[in-house]
Amino acid sequence: MDVTADLVGQIAFMALGLALGITQLRANSVMAPYVNGLLSGTVLLIPGVVVFVVLQRSGSFTAQKVFGLFLPGAVSHTEAFAKALNGLYKKQLPLALCTMLHLFGWIVSGIWLWLVFRLLGARIDIFSAIAIQSLLEALRSATAFIPSSIGIQEAGYIALAPMFGVGPEIGLATSLVRRARDIVIGIPVLLVWQIVEGRRAVIFEQDRETI
Repeated sequence: MDVTADLVGQIAFMALGLALGITQLRANSVMAPYVNGLLSGTVLLIPGVVVFVVLQRSGSFTAQKVFGLFLPGAVSHTEAFAKALNGLYKKQLPLALCTMLHLFGWIVSGIWLWLVFRLLGARIDIFSAIAIQSLLEALRSATAFIPSSIGIQEAGYIALAPMFGVGPEIGLATSLVRRARDIVIGIPVLLVWQIVEGRRAVIFEQDRETI
């Protein structure tokens, strides 16, 4: 459910970015031929989400029937899951609030980009920064098969920044700042995870020796 809400929020963020940056995109000789494709792709994402939701709801009942044929003992669990999932979809207000919260988070990422640009000396308005971040996230989503968007993120910032009056060198610097942020947050978490799992392994080994 949370992934679905985040997906809807991201689509709304992409639509907002296109609306804010459509003029700059059409004025750019490289991007202009792809504007209509970007618009069409964003619009087509809407029925895609609808199909995704339908598959979620119908898929849970299909799984229930399949498990009923081959694993009768699991029917109670799949039935409970299907009921819980449909119960969540019936709570429209919490689901809408969750989606809005995700959209707010995406917009904040654009505000973060604006702040980084300003600290690096670029004169750019907050709406342009949101447009850049939105278009970059659309590019990252389209190349999700590339781990951590290596190279894609850097090229995206370098290509998009000049459209909004920011030098490509600042776009690259911004990408490096974002990479540094991910490293600063990610590495300590991985280290803590390794320490916790290591302690569990030691305790498990000690308990096994005791037994």
